Amino acid sequence: MKKLLLSAFITVLATVSVFAQQIKGGGFTPSTIAPGETAKYTIILEGLRGSIDQSAIPMPQGLKIVGTSSGHRMSIINGKTSSQTELIYFVHASDEGQFTVPEWHVEYNKKKYAIAPAKLIVDKNATPQQSQQNPFFDDDDDAFGFPSIFQRMRNMQNVRMQNIQQAQDQRKRELGKLSDHISLKLELPKKKIYVGEAIPCKLVFSFSKELANEGFKIARIFPQVNKSDAFDCTIFEDKYKTKIDDNGNNTISYDLLVTPLKAGSYNLDFNTNGIFVQEFSANPFSITFGMPNQIPFETSTDDKNITVSDLPEKDKPASFNGAVGKFSLSSMKVEPESISVGEPCIVSVDVMGMGNFTRVKAPSFEKHPDWKTYGAKSSFADESNGMQYVGIKNFRYTIVPKKPDLTKTPKIEFSFFDPEKEQYQTLSLDGANISVAPTGVVQTKVESKQTNEKSPEPNFDKIINTQNVSGDTSLFKSPLFWIIQILILLAVAIFIVAKTNKLKLENDPIYAKKIRSQKNALHFLKLAKKATENNDTALFLENARKTIQNALAASSQTESDAILLRQAIEIMLEKGFQQEDIDTISTFFAGVDAINYGGLDKSSINIKELMQNLKKIHTQLK
Repeated sequence: MKKLLLSAFITVLATVSVFAQQIKGGGFTPSTIAPGETAKYTIILEGLRGSIDQSAIPMPQGLKIVGTSSGHRMSIINGKTSSQTELIYFVHASDEGQFTVPEWHVEYNKKKYAIAPAKLIVDKNATPQQSQQNPFFDDDDDAFGFPSIFQRMRNMQNVRMQNIQQAQDQRKRELGKLSDHISLKLELPKKKIYVGEAIPCKLVFSFSKELANEGFKIARIFPQVNKSDAFDCTIFEDKYKTKIDDNGNNTISYDLLVTPLKAGSYNLDFNTNGIFVQEFSANPFSITFGMPNQIPFETSTDDKNITVSDLPEKDKPASFNGAVGKFSLSSMKVEPESISVGEPCIVSVDVMGMGNFTRVKAPSFEKHPDWKTYGAKSSFADESNGMQYVGIKNFRYTIVPKKPDLTKTPKIEFSFFDPEKEQYQTLSLDGANISVAPTGVVQTKVESKQTNEKSPEPNFDKIINTQNVSGDTSLFKSPLFWIIQILILLAVAIFIVAKTNKLKLENDPIYAKKIRSQKNALHFLKLAKKATENNDTALFLENARKTIQNALAASSQTESDAILLRQAIEIMLEKGFQQEDIDTISTFFAGVDAINYGGLDKSSINIKELMQNLKKIHTQLK
């Protein structure tokens, strides 16, 4: 009997494909449910086996597919074999209303099949669904019972998934509103602040121990400042600390630098959004085993009114140019120490301390009739882990003496406002030692030394008579001669350019960084193009972001990895880019994380269009 059974089943599989193929919709079962319940949405494949991605179904807003199942049935009637596959999608509805899945199409083997519209009514007065205890075998079983066995097993799995969904809904109701369990707080270390004062702060996000006990963990968080023209705020997203406070709450604190831009009373508000991942029981007998859940959240700080004081006018020194903080000056250095009248020398001085270094301008020279001074070039060495709040700012001046016998460079004076002492401070440095000779004296000494060396007497005995050889003009008329000369000149020019570039790369770190960033930008641009051809959205967005970071780093002092979305927007606005370009790079920076954590639908992104925008932005940045 077993041999006969096996032969019949194999025959069915071998012959089923010869019958007509069709794909159609089976609608919702039941067609009316109560809020919080699930209904089955069915697609029927006649003479086919396969699956349909649930993302292809135009499910209306308010309905959510929470599980899938499938069943396959074969039957033999009057010697004819037929096959049918049911694709079942479990749809959860949370709110009341009438929902309709519009007509949509499925393409198979170059043929399109129309799926008829399906309507689902969600009514709080609907009769609650009752779980049915179906036996493994019923009247719908075929002659051998195989399809119904597997269908019953799938039904048991579906019931289990419905129980999981109900448990999740119950858990959310018990927790109440998520906003009651999360908070965002700005920790400002002082009450009285001044215009231009750089204030290191903390932005602290916390969630309750009740959420932690329920398996909630942070998957991603995006802190940001609400727009304000009264403050310049920089959030260092990569610099954060996590801990559990005295109340058992989980906290994430970010370093923040706040700089007031104008005097008055203003609100300073921050917000954050992100994603929780809820991890359920590890007990394999639990109904929530193995089913993590992603839950988006958003919160903001309470309104915080801050009073900003203007810098006092009283006792403001003439040399004050906007620096606010606590600073000191290094000793002055000059190079070279011996020059002639009219020759330039370089004077360097360091401003050290803590405060708003973006407002620290070059200390001013004392006016001196015997010296001509030029504007200073500056560089900054950060010592505050990227916050640019503590460090050393170096200034290099070019100065030229107008008369000889000078022994000192001009004095330097630097003034700043100390917000702790609430008063101005002035620092000064005496001029550096230098020797200034009359014009040409330094060169004359070298020339006289060379002149005093005795030249060798000519040896007339070795002069002999030679025939007068005329070069004629035959050589200069030869085209080959001139071609060789041109090739030699080109080779020399190429060598000089290559040597110059090599020396610049070795001796000029800024130039070397520029060249390196330009090459990296072009490399990632090619990778982004390849990802576009492969229709890989996530890889395209990642390489597009790196392209922009390196292209911006090539024209700034910031390394590419340190350029976040805020810095990128600031640089591009300074370069005159339009808002549509700003929106494009915002997609590049936020897109990868949004896709990975469920905040962005890949199908909503046209990467071919974005690739064209990326090429345009890259070309403009070059």
